Amino acid sequence: MVIQRKVLSDEEISDKGKKNLMILDAIRKRGPLARTDVSKGTGINIVTVSNYIDSYIKQGLVIQRGLDTSTGGRRPLLVELNSQAGYAVGIGMNVAEVICIITDMTSKVVFKLKKNRPLESGDKLLDYLMDVTDETIKKSNIDTSKIKGIGVGTPGIVDKEKHTVHWPRGLFSSDISVSISVTDLFAKRFSIPALVDNDANTAVFGEKWLTLEPNIKNLLYMYSGLGCGIMIDGKIYRGSSGCAGEFVFRPDIDYIAWIRQSHDTNVWEIDLGLTSEARKIVKNNPASLISKLVDGNTEKVDFFTVVKAVKERDPLVLALVDKAAVELGRRVASLVNLLNPEIVVIGGGVEGAGAYFLEAIKRTVKESAIEEATRKLKIIPARLGEEAIALGAASLVVQNIFIDA
Repeated sequence: MVIQRKVLSDEEISDKGKKNLMILDAIRKRGPLARTDVSKGTGINIVTVSNYIDSYIKQGLVIQRGLDTSTGGRRPLLVELNSQAGYAVGIGMNVAEVICIITDMTSKVVFKLKKNRPLESGDKLLDYLMDVTDETIKKSNIDTSKIKGIGVGTPGIVDKEKHTVHWPRGLFSSDISVSISVTDLFAKRFSIPALVDNDANTAVFGEKWLTLEPNIKNLLYMYSGLGCGIMIDGKIYRGSSGCAGEFVFRPDIDYIAWIRQSHDTNVWEIDLGLTSEARKIVKNNPASLISKLVDGNTEKVDFFTVVKAVKERDPLVLALVDKAAVELGRRVASLVNLLNPEIVVIGGGVEGAGAYFLEAIKRTVKESAIEEATRKLKIIPARLGEEAIALGAASLVVQNIFIDA
């Protein structure tokens, strides 16, 4: 089975591909299922469903498992995904780490590797991601012939056609473009089809694919303070040139001046500036709880130190977190007014700051957005945690496997 090496839009999926996806996704979510239940759930007639499922069984993608209960007549056979029919690799970065996972066909994680997030960008960063992918595959002891694809979730603006990445200055220390196809780099090294998408896009897809109810169609995934993944009517919205969701807004200061400062000082920090501000607390307040956590050493302060200080109710850190939450909440409110989503997911690692952080965001959104936009709105922490980007990237691979079945 050779899968597509890009994230497909609805317009690019054939009628057969759409039926494949509907049927296999129904089995993934609700299996084991009788064929009649698949037909009812998808709206595809029973003859077509049976023919498609017979094809999946021949491919080894679906297996028959036991008999369903019957109200009369023959008991129907149940079908479910063959979880070991193949595997997908997903790799991505959060606030502090690179996460690489391998999932089976049900998107269940069967192997995981974590590494510290490197400071490098551009080609060096991609080389590092490939090295981590290589280490993950080798340590998993999974036969590479069973790995059907690699999904890469990366910060920056991804060119959907060329599969290249542009990191605007502010994401890293300088403006960087990778002119070589990322999918080609991975495919050449591993001889496995690969696809690439923006980290927030893979995260929003993963949350929808794995954690949310099927009727949820409009959602935002706030990836820390740097951007967001946007899903409209069940589809990832990328915009005309792939940069939709690169949302940076500071309502409390002069926008143009702040952009200039950001470019000069690289302050578009992935953790909303919590780590750098916490270091100032340690430096200026040696008696503070957070200072005691790191023995007064500012170099020991990282995002996880901030989280620990929040849990231990350090008042200086709580004030810092509240300020960051209000700032993020204002950004969320602007997007809620604009897009009117059903759900906003807070992720990218900052959700680790806990309930105090989330409640401050909710309060700010309610105060700042129009009433109609917030009446049915839910704001929730990312349920996939640190694996969100990698799981979303791997799930995009699984989706392509379903489409091409």
